[in-house]
Amino acid sequence: MNATKALDNLFQQDFCKREFKAIGTTAEVVINGSKQIDRAVQILKMQLDELDRAASRFRDDSEVSILKSGNPAVVSPLLFEILEIAQWAYNVSCKKLNPFIGNSLVSLGYDRDFEEIETLSGKYLENNVVKDFDSIVLNRKTRLVKIDPGTVLDLGCIAKAFASDKASKSIADDLKCDVLVSLGGDVSVQNSLGCTRWPIGIADRSGDINGVEEVIEISEGGLATSGTVSRSWGNGEVLNHHIIDPLTGQSVGTPFRTVSVHAKDALNANVAATTALIMGEASIEWLNASELDARLVTEEGKIVKLNRWP
Repeated sequence: MNATKALDNLFQQDFCKREFKAIGTTAEVVINGSKQIDRAVQILKMQLDELDRAASRFRDDSEVSILKSGNPAVVSPLLFEILEIAQWAYNVSCKKLNPFIGNSLVSLGYDRDFEEIETLSGKYLENNVVKDFDSIVLNRKTRLVKIDPGTVLDLGCIAKAFASDKASKSIADDLKCDVLVSLGGDVSVQNSLGCTRWPIGIADRSGDINGVEEVIEISEGGLATSGTVSRSWGNGEVLNHHIIDPLTGQSVGTPFRTVSVHAKDALNANVAATTALIMGEASIEWLNASELDARLVTEEGKIVKLNRWP
């Protein structure tokens, strides 16, 4: 099915879509009921503003940036929840998803919104060690957090998917409607009224409707695509991207250019897709053992579908 045709069919059923730029990516919300779309956008923007103030490493006044001083600080319930989720993701991903890759990303040039670094030259860093997650202090009772001075936390992978799930549920509960929220391709759907089948285009780059290779329909949960194509920079012999191997601190070398996963929510889908990308060939066995529906595309364009991926 053509992606544009699939979406046109959806909008003929009184569905309404809005999109805007936020947290360094494109935010999209689709609901059934055009009269309520302004309220849906308001909820999404409010939650993304709160997220940005808590977890953006590009803002000097964010909570994450303040933690770089190394002084213990009591953080907001939102940031503490995200840090606990990051700890969970670190463990379930066999330590592949490590929020301490922030310093590596900064050293490679990714120290501002991506649109500002696309023309940078690539870099190769030697002895770029990524700290273990155990170096962070998290006190659940007081929400006190402490990290080593100068440490840059990168929570983007976790926070974006978490925000998609949170917003879709909030909008569905508030408006009593079916809703889809996508943040940079981390898709979360809620079907409060029925069983809407949401058409999702799968492409190397989020939002690239002309590059859609396949359209699938989901009626529940979340879908995420992680890849090395959409956020890459450099030229000549060195090409960097934002997926970091914590064992080396370098942009990971992987046989896959994209991995897409459908799971119970966007967070689990994103964690699985990014973990699989870093794992490389071993990810096929790992995804099969997890019984997750997945689509992997090799650098040569070969497509591998696992479990119940359509």
